[in-house]
Amino acid sequence: MAVVGPGDAPAEVPPRIVMNEEGTGRTWDRPGAFGPVPPDLQDTGNQVCQAAGFEKATGYHPQARLLDGSPLPGGGYYCVGVLKQAGPGKKAAAEPPQLVRKGEVLMWDDPSAFGPVPPDVQARGDAVCRGLEFSQATGYHPDAKDLAGNAIVGGGFFCSGNLN
Repeated sequence: MAVVGPGDAPAEVPPRIVMNEEGTGRTWDRPGAFGPVPPDLQDTGNQVCQAAGFEKATGYHPQARLLDGSPLPGGGYYCVGVLKQAGPGKKAAAEPPQLVRKGEVLMWDDPSAFGPVPPDVQARGDAVCRGLEFSQATGYHPDAKDLAGNAIVGGGFFCSGNLN
């Protein structure tokens, strides 16, 4: 029987993001290389997974690798489940989302504050998200804030896509 999820401890050889067999998305090359998520990283792991459209993190490897083989800052999470409620809502909230730092990971404090991406900024949003290793922009807020609480010129994008 093949291992299809995290093991009892992180393996010596870390997992790496690779293209799936269809060439349409990304997956982990060795899910069994993940160990359990440390309790102090569970919240961050869940948020990372939810940003990618998954429900929660069930595995963690501190030395996981990106597609190009470079280390993934903060380690990598093995995600499971499809998120039932996507981050962005039907319209942008009055209170804009703000970037926050959880360890080495940047994320939005309130993904539900994003509204749909307007057609005139979709291409720009997708380009921004691909630069961050996500496949597409699925939410937009014209007044999203940076880490310092300042409005981001041109607005902010909620990114999603199959990272693992």
